[in-house]
Amino acid sequence: MSFAAPPDITYLGHSTFLMHTSDGIRILLDPWLKNNPSCPSQYKSAEMLGKIDILLITHMHSDNFSKS
Repeated sequence: MSFAAPPDITYLGHSTFLMHTSDGIRILLDPWLKNNPSCPSQYKSAEMLGKIDILLITHMHSDNFSKS
């Protein structure tokens, strides 16, 4: 993974971020999508996010592990 250029970071509400590195790696941090009132509608489901290469969980809340 290279950080020759800064990663593109999209805030998805609460503690959720989607990052794209300059070499195409997609990183999802602390996913809370469906019931997150701050999450943009185009990211409300995992299917809408597309392929995620790395999933990072920083804290143990049940909303980070829900399939819905």
